[in-house]
Amino acid sequence: MSEDIYTLIARSFEGQLETKEQLELDQWRKSSAKNEAAFQSALFIWNNSAQTKKLELEPEIDVHAALEKVKPQIATKAKVRRLLPRTYRFVAAASVLVLMGLFWFLLNPSHSEMLLVSTQANEQKVVTLPEGTKVWLNELSEFSYPKQFNSEGRQVQLKGNAVFEVTRDQVRPFVVETADLQVKVLGTKFNVIADPSGNLPPTVHVVEGKVAVKNNDNDNQKVILTKEMTAVINKHSKKLTTVTNFSTNSLFWYSQELVFNQTSLERTLVDLESAFNIDLLLSDKEMANCLFSGTFKNKKIEEILASLELIYDFDLQQNNTNSYTLKNGTCN
Repeated sequence: MSEDIYTLIARSFEGQLETKEQLELDQWRKSSAKNEAAFQSALFIWNNSAQTKKLELEPEIDVHAALEKVKPQIATKAKVRRLLPRTYRFVAAASVLVLMGLFWFLLNPSHSEMLLVSTQANEQKVVTLPEGTKVWLNELSEFSYPKQFNSEGRQVQLKGNAVFEVTRDQVRPFVVETADLQVKVLGTKFNVIADPSGNLPPTVHVVEGKVAVKNNDNDNQKVILTKEMTAVINKHSKKLTTVTNFSTNSLFWYSQELVFNQTSLERTLVDLESAFNIDLLLSDKEMANCLFSGTFKNKKIEEILASLELIYDFDLQQNNTNSYTLKNGTCN
């Protein structure tokens, strides 16, 4: 990591980057998984290092002298480029925190390196964490976690969409950090949506158990969720609220199950489109309010459409590989 990049990382934690600098940092992070892991390690220390939080801040620090103390550690751990070859002074207090945190990281053998797992379009992965927790990552997601959790807690970071099945531990809470919210549990199963594109609002849905959710922008906004409850941060007001319109069919990528209970045909088709990434056209708009009930587990879209065709007497037309039209039909 070059000195300039290190400086950008430190200043990014303070929110002091200009647009050009932010683009430079983003490009560096995306250039390799190793770079992203290094950034996440610094972020982990920034959020969690009790050592750095207790520091008495000073207006300047001799980085060269501090680096000399950890040279033996660096040499034995891995081949690492010299981070800062000369004395460099950080005036900003937050930069000092990050800098000292990294030195603490090198000196403290109990701190574990950060691992990064990412998924591409149309790709899902399952990650098993050191203590047995399982994480299902949906497409276009990034997940980072320590190679070994320490005795104080289990903290991980997420960008994207994931389902967590957390191994219960009364002593060490499990904490999921995203850009907008924090989820804290002892052991349960829940879904977190942290969509970097902003197309989907930050969301937490509990499948089993109980979780505590906090709004990162307002420490006073906290909610406790139990089974089948959902919390969302409003896109405009930025407030954390509970909602009742979460569809478990949005978890099809994880469960491979779709459940409809007196659901309008219009909503049914929307869920099918989302689950299978296809287009479904209903030629007779009067059919949109017909109600449908049914459960599909591990079924292909062709099988589901054949069932709808039979129930509603549709004329099913396949336009191309990813597009179908449902013509005519009769409500039951």
